[in-house]
Amino acid sequence: MEHTLDQAVAYAKGIHQKGECEKAIHIYRRVLERNPEHVEALTYLGVAYWQTNKLEKAKNFLEKAVQVAPRSQSALANLASVSSALGNHEKALQCYDRLVHLRPKFVIAHYNRGMVLKRLNRLVEAKKCFLYAITLTENSCEAGFGTNAETSKLRGELLDELFRVLHALGARARITDLFRQYSKEMFPIVDPEFDNRYLQGLDATFTAPAPLRRRNRFHFLIKQLENVLGLSGLIAECGCFRGLSSYLLCHRLLQHDSSFTGAGYQIFDSFAGLSQPSESDIFFLDETDTVTRPDSNQVAVGKYAAKLEDVKHSLYQFPEIEYFPGWIPTAFPKSKKKRYRLVHVDVDLYQPTKDCFEYFWPRLVPGGVIVCDDYNWPGAERAVKEFCQSVGTSYDVSPYGQACFQTLRAV
Repeated sequence: MEHTLDQAVAYAKGIHQKGECEKAIHIYRRVLERNPEHVEALTYLGVAYWQTNKLEKAKNFLEKAVQVAPRSQSALANLASVSSALGNHEKALQCYDRLVHLRPKFVIAHYNRGMVLKRLNRLVEAKKCFLYAITLTENSCEAGFGTNAETSKLRGELLDELFRVLHALGARARITDLFRQYSKEMFPIVDPEFDNRYLQGLDATFTAPAPLRRRNRFHFLIKQLENVLGLSGLIAECGCFRGLSSYLLCHRLLQHDSSFTGAGYQIFDSFAGLSQPSESDIFFLDETDTVTRPDSNQVAVGKYAAKLEDVKHSLYQFPEIEYFPGWIPTAFPKSKKKRYRLVHVDVDLYQPTKDCFEYFWPRLVPGGVIVCDDYNWPGAERAVKEFCQSVGTSYDVSPYGQACFQTLRAV
């Protein structure tokens, strides 16, 4: 009989993996009617209930699976996840403690254990957990993956969490040391001079150093500035958040001209975070009819709000910067005489992104450049494609998710 039940569970798992949760639930329950202690049926029934958002039922069946088989790694891992989803982080931590005891080099368990410790605000313990997990990823076999690419991705995620914890702990010296330690691994172009300035900018603007690879976007932006240093015209940033990109741009301008104090640099920001997203920000159909949906938390109204006074304080070395607080496009000056050589657009959403393009494109000097930081957001991607098509210009996309387009240089 047990052989027949195992076959039934195997069949249920197959349709479960295809997304037929309700049908799989029915089979798992039939198996448990004949054998209430069938561990796989208990475990996967719990998983199926979790996937259908019936968390209490999921917890109950997973707890039973752990009672029947205390050394079941699958049951422990899933019970930990469900417990965490229910807000019972202490219970989740107990499961992960047992799991890493059973399998000391299971990197995902250490990763998730670190995340639970972080949620419990036990940051020093979380730091140790992430550090140990990172050492495990140095060997793909220990990490539990078959490819270097998968291990590299996991390693990057672990480093991000480690840097977030270090930032929360105020461990600035440790952040600097580890940033330099992992720079060759994480950054395709190593630039110690830029990295020193970047670390200074993180401190000055109280910006978290994660995600770590975000540094590549800022490095690319500075290279676009260097391409237009020989041109006349203003520089504008639309959407500054805490001011990190403006800090880096202005310091590069200061390096180019030791008398630079911010004159000719403009910042446009609501200083109230994101506005209400439109339908164009919630979904986007690309050429293959693929629907892209950003995390709802990413496009939440008020996200990325910062205080104007704090930004000014971070950029105190550049007192001649012009600030234009307010919603785009109403914050833009009415004058048509101003000309720009570089415009950095980082407003995330479709409509303000498109409004920026429409305002600044006719005001660019020959050879002037617009850099859109958010081509990896559906709304901004749509704005880039629509606008460039409407004005008959092409655009390039950086390896880091930015779109660039420029006017022709004068001959």
